[in-house]
Amino acid sequence: MNRPRSGLQKQVLKLYKSLLSAAKQKDQGGEDRRGSTYSYVRERFRENAESVDRSDFAKIEYLLRKGERDLKMVDRIKSANITSVQHSNKP
Repeated sequence: MNRPRSGLQKQVLKLYKSLLSAAKQKDQGGEDRRGSTYSYVRERFRENAESVDRSDFAKIEYLLRKGERDLKMVDRIKSANITSVQHSNKP
């Protein structure tokens, strides 16, 4: 039987699913590094899960807010229809 999740756990899982969904959509348009954004999101969540103490609510809430800002930025970029930016070294 599963234990009920706290509100903070539900928020983290919702953010994780949203970021994975956005990463999956972004990777579908990529040509060179398919799956790299999806892998990056998974790795970052795993790293934070291992390095942040479960009772450090301030750090968890900080990371949650940061992730939500990152997701909003991805949504804004997606809505602006920007796929990539390339820099040129030509004068």
